[in-house]
Amino acid sequence: MARSKLGGFLIVLSLVAAGGMNAALTQIPRPIPKPIPKPLPKPKPAPQPRAPAPKAKPKPARSAPLPRRTATPPLPPSVQAHLASLCARTGARVGDAQASVESGDFNGDGQRDYFVDERRVRCAGTTRTYRPGDRFDARLFIAVGADAVARAQYRVLGAAVDRSAGFPSLWLEMDGVDCGNAPAGQRCRNRLAWDAARGTLSLAERVYVDASGRVSAQPAWPPIAASIPAEFAAGTIKLKKSGGCTRFYTLGGRAQVAQAVNQGDWNGAVRSVIDQGCSTNIAWFVLGAAAERFGRIDAARHYYTQAMELSLKPSLSNIYRICAGVNLPNPCLGMDVPTESARALGRLDAVQ
Repeated sequence: MARSKLGGFLIVLSLVAAGGMNAALTQIPRPIPKPIPKPLPKPKPAPQPRAPAPKAKPKPARSAPLPRRTATPPLPPSVQAHLASLCARTGARVGDAQASVESGDFNGDGQRDYFVDERRVRCAGTTRTYRPGDRFDARLFIAVGADAVARAQYRVLGAAVDRSAGFPSLWLEMDGVDCGNAPAGQRCRNRLAWDAARGTLSLAERVYVDASGRVSAQPAWPPIAASIPAEFAAGTIKLKKSGGCTRFYTLGGRAQVAQAVNQGDWNGAVRSVIDQGCSTNIAWFVLGAAAERFGRIDAARHYYTQAMELSLKPSLSNIYRICAGVNLPNPCLGMDVPTESARALGRLDAVQ
């Protein structure tokens, strides 16, 4: 009985103790649990660009049909005949006729014209019909109906067709009177363009080429010596009527002038004529020839006119007309002065 009470008491005591512990436990603050972070969402991968869909291969376009090659029209009969005449010099016939000419509408009428440069002419069995360095034939044929007519013809030192603007024009290298009578040894290049009013080519531009090949807008005239009076270049020089002619005809004055002329010493010739002062047609002619070679065209025209008029005045004694077709070649330097003076005036009138 006593063991049963003791046992019950222990049970009660254990229960009480257990309850107090539980109460104590309930009074101890419990740590607040840290919230567990939610895992971050995984970044979505950037969308990859889609590979472009393969383009369908385009169907090859049909190429446009090539234009039919039109046959080069045959050369006009007159052009063919001219080529044949050039080749006949070498005893050959014409080779490549089309390669021997340059064509173009030179006068603006819409028809094909032809420029024949002898250097281009191709004859069978040979390459040229002229010797290099010589002048050669250059002709422009203008279309007229089914044929062509040679409207311009030259003997030149060089030639080229200029197609830079408008209708084609020609550059021709020339010398002498074709250069406005430029000094001896100097060449010029004349650009000739079609002149509708005249129905042929006319000078459109000119440049000068000296012996070294330099090009300039003006010819290189030789200088007039400082000892020559300024009146000579102005065309106002005066010669005596008769006082100085004794020296000119009897004391070697004429030979002195002739020697200077033959040597090309135009300053010396002018100085001699002025110093002697003999007013004869040959003296005036020498002054005209010298003025022309110095580029004093107006003065030259005046002196040539004096020479011709003095030759043709019947009232003057023969001493002033001595070179007008009589007593040739002495003392007239081998010239018929009125004829040569008229020719010189015509040449100066043609100077552009």
